[in-house]
Formats: sequence, structure tokens, C-alpha cells
Amino acid sequence: MPQFRFGWHEDRKETDRIVAMLPNPLFVSAAPDLMQDDPKDTWLWDVESSLFGETLPAHDQEIGDCVSHGWGRGVQDLLLTDAATAGNGFPGLIATEAIYALSRVEIGGGRLRGDGSVGAWAADAARKFGFLLRKKYGRVDLTHYRGELAKDWGTTGLPDDLEPVAKEHPVRDVTLVTDIDQARVAIQNRFPIPVCSGQGFETVRQKGTGVCAPEGTWAHCMLVRAFLILKGGRWVFTIQQSWGESPTGPNRVDLESGQVLTLPQGCFNVDADVLEAMFRKWQDSFAIAGLRGWERPAPLVFLQTDRQPLT
Repeated sequence: MPQFRFGWHEDRKETDRIVAMLPNPLFVSAAPDLMQDDPKDTWLWDVESSLFGETLPAHDQEIGDCVSHGWGRGVQDLLLTDAATAGNGFPGLIATEAIYALSRVEIGGGRLRGDGSVGAWAADAARKFGFLLRKKYGRVDLTHYRGELAKDWGTTGLPDDLEPVAKEHPVRDVTLVTDIDQARVAIQNRFPIPVCSGQGFETVRQKGTGVCAPEGTWAHCMLVRAFLILKGGRWVFTIQQSWGESPTGPNRVDLESGQVLTLPQGCFNVDADVLEAMFRKWQDSFAIAGLRGWERPAPLVFLQTDRQPLT
């Protein structure tokens, strides 16, 4: 198997501490009125395809900063949904280096040595500090991902002059996801889920399903971006990787609806029971609410004739 970079640290005590402080610790309490929603295919990259004419490429992490990539891609999906519902344009891509710094230092207290972070630290940072975009902030150029900068900031924290800028855009709320029904309803209402676990997978997708079977151990954070009902009624969830082209293999998926869906770069499917086991065993996976909190999102208004550049 190729040598991939991981970076998730399991720390149940820290996760429990942060979950206990959340306004809505569990998804069932955050959005009880949504839990009766019927199952339906939902994939969050539909906005990318509409706004840009293509899906965005997978991240390709250079160090053990997977937690920042899972969370960065999740917040990016929230911004894209907001652009498609409000019709006010997409502000830009999310800078993962800031997430890495804030989670490790400002929230985690700089206690870790070497690479990596805790999912709950990123969740807390998302609420308390917010995010930066991929652009220039004075002397700091965040237009392109740099693993070296992530490593530096993961030791020193986010520069003091950038903290107030990040705080202008916190997420509304985060809440722990513990089972498949919560995950399904969260995705159907366009709340992405960074999933942190020790579960590994095969790195070649199966034909027709896009599934990668469980295999080995990964201390890793990825992003749940879709709920799908495959041909034959099989429930799966689509996970976004941060390893460039991996996984490989067939990426066309046959849905029960008769539609054939193409998975974006770096995505693969996992069976519902596998994902539920990941939620329950490691308990460091959170749904993210955007600008309007946990209310049902407005219908999407796609801007097919006003596509924006990929910046």
C-alpha cells in the first residue's frame, strides 16, 4: 500500500470536554424537526459543478494535517451552499493552514509534538475563531496550500493580527454525530460531516458502487459529502479524501433512481454500517451548521450562466 499521510490524534477526554460545552452536543437535539426526513440521494458537490462547470480537485496534504483538510473542505461546502441558496456569490476557498494552527495551538494549547490534531479541537476552533480564505492577507500569502506553513503555524499558532480576521466568519454551530440516521439527515440538509477515526480502507473503488472496503488502520480525518442509495437499495455515504488522486478505480456509481453519478477526484463510498461503526467507536465526528444554524436550507439557486473562476 502507498505511504499516505494521516494526522488525527484520538483524545477522548478532550473530545468529551468540548462536546459537553457545545450549545447542541448531539445532532438529534440540534435539529429534532429534521429527523423525520425521508431518505433521498444528496451530494454536496452539485454546487461546485453548477458554479464552476466542474468539481474542485481533491486536496493533497503534505504533512499530517488531515484534520484541517477535512474541516476546511466541510466549511467550503457550507460556503458553496450559501452561495447557491442566497445567490450572493462564492467568497473563495478555505485556507487549511489557519484551521491547523487554531485547532492545535489556540484550542489544543500546543500540547502535541509532531504533526496532527484532534477533530474536536477543529470543531471548537470553527465556532470560536472561524476561518481564513485562500488569498493574501497583507504579508501573508494563503493563495496556495503550503504544508511547510501549516507545520510552522501548527507550532506557533495563527499570527495575532490574523485572529480578528478569522473571527469575522465563525460557523454557527457544530454537533456530534453518532449514528447513520443523524448522518443521513445532516447530509440531506447540506450539513457536511468531517469524520475522524482509526478506520482504514482499500484504495481502489469497486466498479458500479464506488465502494472502498474497510482495510487496515488509518488515524485520519476525511469528509462525508454525500448520502446515496445504490442500485438494489444499498445505503452508502461518500467520503472525500485529501490524498490527491487516491483512491483510484471506477468512479461511476449506479443509483437506485436509475441515475449514474460520477464521484469527484479523491472520493469513495463506504457502506452505512461501516460509517456508523466509525462514529460510535471513535466519537470525534461533527456536523457543521452554516450562517443560518440548523434550520432547513432554502432551495438551491444555481448560477449556471455566471460561473466564477476557480481561485
